Amino acid sequence: MAKFGGNEFIGFSVPLVFEGRYFIMEPGNPPNITVVREIKGTPVFEVLKNEPSSNPSTDVSKTPPGIITISDKESGRFLYKIRPGSETSVAFGKLDGGEISATIY
Repeated sequence: MAKFGGNEFIGFSVPLVFEGRYFIMEPGNPPNITVVREIKGTPVFEVLKNEPSSNPSTDVSKTPPGIITISDKESGRFLYKIRPGSETSVAFGKLDGGEISATIY
Protein backbone atom coordinates (compact mmCIF):
# COMPACT_ATOMS: atom_id res chain seq x y z
CA MET A 1 0.00 0.00 0.00
CA ALA A 2 1.20 3.51 -0.77
CA LYS A 3 -0.13 6.73 0.76
CA PHE A 4 -0.07 10.07 -1.04
CA GLY A 5 -1.70 12.76 1.07
CA GLY A 6 -5.00 11.28 2.29
CA ASN A 7 -5.22 8.72 -0.53
CA GLU A 8 -4.22 5.06 -0.21
CA PHE A 9 -3.35 2.81 -3.15
CA ILE A 10 -2.87 -0.98 -3.00
CA GLY A 11 -1.14 -3.49 -5.30
CA PHE A 12 0.54 -1.42 -8.01
CA SER A 13 3.91 0.02 -8.96
CA VAL A 14 4.65 3.61 -7.93
CA PRO A 15 6.73 5.63 -10.43
CA LEU A 16 8.77 8.66 -9.39
CA VAL A 17 10.68 10.66 -12.00
CA PHE A 18 13.62 12.90 -11.07
CA GLU A 19 16.37 14.29 -13.31
CA GLY A 20 15.77 11.74 -16.07
CA ARG A 21 15.65 8.76 -13.73
CA TYR A 22 12.56 6.60 -13.29
CA PHE A 23 12.16 5.19 -9.78
CA ILE A 24 9.69 2.30 -9.72
CA MET A 25 8.48 0.90 -6.40
CA GLU A 26 6.77 -2.50 -6.49
CA PRO A 27 4.81 -3.94 -3.55
CA GLY A 28 6.75 -6.25 -1.23
CA ASN A 29 8.31 -6.41 2.19
CA PRO A 30 10.49 -4.47 1.75
CA PRO A 31 9.21 -2.92 -1.48
CA ASN A 32 11.28 -3.62 -4.61
CA ILE A 33 12.87 -0.48 -6.03
CA THR A 34 14.09 -0.30 -9.62
CA VAL A 35 15.81 2.78 -11.08
CA VAL A 36 16.21 3.11 -14.84
CA ARG A 37 17.30 5.96 -17.09
CA GLU A 38 17.67 6.37 -20.81
CA ILE A 39 21.11 6.93 -22.31
CA LYS A 40 21.28 7.40 -26.08
CA GLY A 41 17.91 5.72 -26.53
CA THR A 42 18.81 2.66 -24.45
CA PRO A 43 17.41 1.87 -20.98
CA VAL A 44 20.17 1.64 -18.37
CA PHE A 45 19.40 0.17 -14.94
CA GLU A 46 21.15 1.62 -11.90
CA VAL A 47 19.12 -0.44 -9.41
CA LEU A 48 17.11 -3.56 -10.24
CA LYS A 49 14.73 -4.83 -7.55
CA ASN A 50 16.84 -3.45 -4.65
CA GLU A 51 20.14 -4.69 -6.10
CA PRO A 52 22.94 -2.58 -7.60
CA SER A 53 23.22 -2.86 -11.37
CA SER A 54 26.55 -2.33 -13.11
CA ASN A 55 26.40 0.44 -15.70
CA PRO A 56 28.77 2.79 -17.56
CA SER A 57 27.88 6.09 -15.87
CA THR A 58 27.35 5.48 -12.14
CA ASP A 59 28.88 3.60 -9.23
CA VAL A 60 26.23 1.75 -7.23
CA SER A 61 26.85 0.18 -3.81
CA LYS A 62 24.71 -1.49 -1.16
CA THR A 63 25.34 -1.62 2.60
CA PRO A 64 24.48 -4.68 4.76
CA PRO A 65 21.32 -2.91 6.09
CA GLY A 66 20.21 -2.50 2.44
CA ILE A 67 20.87 1.20 1.77
CA ILE A 68 21.74 1.69 -1.91
CA THR A 69 24.00 4.64 -2.81
CA ILE A 70 24.57 5.95 -6.33
CA SER A 71 27.34 8.36 -7.36
CA ASP A 72 28.62 9.72 -10.66
CA LYS A 73 31.40 7.50 -12.02
CA GLU A 74 33.47 10.38 -13.47
CA SER A 75 33.24 13.00 -10.71
CA GLY A 76 32.46 10.78 -7.72
CA ARG A 77 29.62 13.20 -6.82
CA PHE A 78 26.82 11.73 -4.70
CA LEU A 79 23.60 11.50 -6.76
CA TYR A 80 21.05 9.71 -4.56
CA LYS A 81 20.47 6.93 -2.05
CA ILE A 82 17.54 4.60 -1.49
CA ARG A 83 16.41 3.16 1.83
CA PRO A 84 13.86 0.39 1.08
CA GLY A 85 11.52 -0.34 3.98
CA SER A 86 8.01 0.20 5.32
CA GLU A 87 8.73 3.91 4.76
CA THR A 88 10.86 3.81 1.63
CA SER A 89 12.86 6.97 1.14
CA VAL A 90 14.98 8.36 -1.66
CA ALA A 91 17.48 11.15 -0.88
CA PHE A 92 18.70 13.18 -3.86
CA GLY A 93 22.02 15.06 -3.70
CA LYS A 94 21.95 18.82 -4.32
CA LEU A 95 24.73 20.85 -5.93
CA ASP A 96 25.34 22.68 -2.63
CA GLY A 97 25.97 19.35 -0.88
CA GLY A 98 22.55 19.09 0.79
CA GLU A 99 19.80 16.59 0.09
CA ILE A 100 16.16 16.57 -1.01
CA SER A 101 14.15 13.61 0.30
CA ALA A 102 11.04 11.83 -0.93
CA THR A 103 9.29 9.32 1.31
CA ILE A 104 6.72 6.72 0.23
CA TYR A 105 4.73 5.08 3.02
